[in-house]
Amino acid sequence: MRKYITKASERIGVESTSRDGKRAQVVSYSTCENFIIRFCDGKEMKLKNWRYFIEGNFNYEKHFKAPRNREERIGEKKVMNNGLTAEVIEYRGSHDMDILFEDGGKRTGVSWRDFCIGSIAHPTISGGNVSQNELVLRFYLESLGFVRIPQRSKRSDRVGLEGKELDLYNDKLKIAIEYDGEYSHTKNKDDEGKNKIVEKLGIKLYRFREPGCSGVSGRNYILEDSRFMSASLECCLKSFVRDVLKKDDKFINFEKDKRTIKGICIK
Repeated sequence: MRKYITKASERIGVESTSRDGKRAQVVSYSTCENFIIRFCDGKEMKLKNWRYFIEGNFNYEKHFKAPRNREERIGEKKVMNNGLTAEVIEYRGSHDMDILFEDGGKRTGVSWRDFCIGSIAHPTISGGNVSQNELVLRFYLESLGFVRIPQRSKRSDRVGLEGKELDLYNDKLKIAIEYDGEYSHTKNKDDEGKNKIVEKLGIKLYRFREPGCSGVSGRNYILEDSRFMSASLECCLKSFVRDVLKKDDKFINFEKDKRTIKGICIK
């Protein structure tokens, strides 16, 4: 059984070999979807999937091969920071190209650099609605196999969510997590609708809900307050890991990890 590394500092220096035989090690780590590796020749690459790195599912030659013309850049695909895959559909120059998101959303006049680092926002889906406490849950649970399911994504369709998003989801365990802030969850109609969808799919949904949220059926951890990294959130998260996932909860330590998590939240 693979030993999970849960501390960001412990992932710095971890090594793996690419599919084309190039050795690389982690030199900077924010989350399992945002870290940088360095090859023996000094070249660096940003990766967005820790499991792919560990399994060697990355390619040196393909990444560093410089496109020679417009035709080589058209058709390039990358996953943006919002979790959606985007494809270059028109290239007029490194600061003037058009991309198409997997759900049909289109952006024009974007740069190759922003495309490569995944920082291009979707034209209609807001990327700013991820709460800081949701990022806290992501920080601790990604290493346990949980990933985000973006709204209107192919991943959402594959799971059967009818275009709905999930803050975190473990396909092997069929367990999902939602962090519900009191600002956008004062009415329970949408929450109850999602509850019904996941129930039909055999997915167990656990909600971490701030105290100002409306009442909703299902498996809920009701927080005592909505502060960032509160003692109540830490207690509920430990309970979830210990009682639901049947894992040791000792790796969850808000006091020790607060500085690292704050750094992730302001990126």
